[in-house]
Amino acid sequence: DYNYAVSLNTIADLLLRRLKKLFHLVLSEIAAPIYNTLYGKTKFATASIMKFEEELLQKLVNDLKNRGKTGKVIDVGCGTGRHSFHLAKQFKEVYAFDFSPRMIEEAKREKAREDVTNIFFSVADLEYEEIIDERAFYGKSDLVVASFGLASFIEDTSQMLRRFYNWMQDESYVVMSFYNSKSLILQVTPNWRDTSLSAHLDIENSTLKVELSPESIFHIFCKPYSNVVRGAINSIFEIKDIYSYPTLMAMMPNNLLENSLAKNLFEYLDSHISNHHEFLLGYYVIVVAKKGISALDASIQIK
Repeated sequence: DYNYAVSLNTIADLLLRRLKKLFHLVLSEIAAPIYNTLYGKTKFATASIMKFEEELLQKLVNDLKNRGKTGKVIDVGCGTGRHSFHLAKQFKEVYAFDFSPRMIEEAKREKAREDVTNIFFSVADLEYEEIIDERAFYGKSDLVVASFGLASFIEDTSQMLRRFYNWMQDESYVVMSFYNSKSLILQVTPNWRDTSLSAHLDIENSTLKVELSPESIFHIFCKPYSNVVRGAINSIFEIKDIYSYPTLMAMMPNNLLENSLAKNLFEYLDSHISNHHEFLLGYYVIVVAKKGISALDASIQIK
């Protein structure tokens, strides 16, 4: 009876995770037409993490350019192509995919409007589907980007890491963004409701509550960053840096950050502590890792 009960609980948990992933797809489909103009624009902490990731990504791109590694880049969970179009100006080829057909439709419209020829958008679910262009960048990529919490939306972290590893060539970078299970805001909950974040983590239920608008709220699967996740990354890659952001802004009421002086001050403070590992308390954790020169054991390779 015990084994039967455990099996039922396991099945129920699996079905719940799949349902949350379905909600994520529905959210993406609804958000696609308004994503560029709405999401993150009214919530200052969310907007700030997007800006922080863009600046961090550019630093890595500059390093790659200095080493002549500007061939292929992969944008995982690209959405409407926020990073893709910027990267296309600096790399020869950008392979970008998302599991939302409408997100990719929006990205392709922008590609046509801007007459960009070196981005290859496609619809694919990283966990469950083949990627159309995968052979074109398999073992050849200089950079893999999984930004804005994307790495927390993948159930099987080890499989995700192995797949990234196999896409990359030696001395290339991967940037992975997670939601943080140890963020300060989860330990000290502010008493105001005017949040500066667009999404809120529920660790116990492995769920992210996403507020597209006050009327459109979704609960999607989210696996936050933890020591276990770090260990999995460290077993495959050489971790170069770990950043955590935003710490203080995430705790502030949104209306306070409408004041430009307050916003600039908190952004400055959060940026200052973002790379202090003893204060790894930001709402997001961004891991920058490198594929070393020495090849790993063949058991790591995906057959």
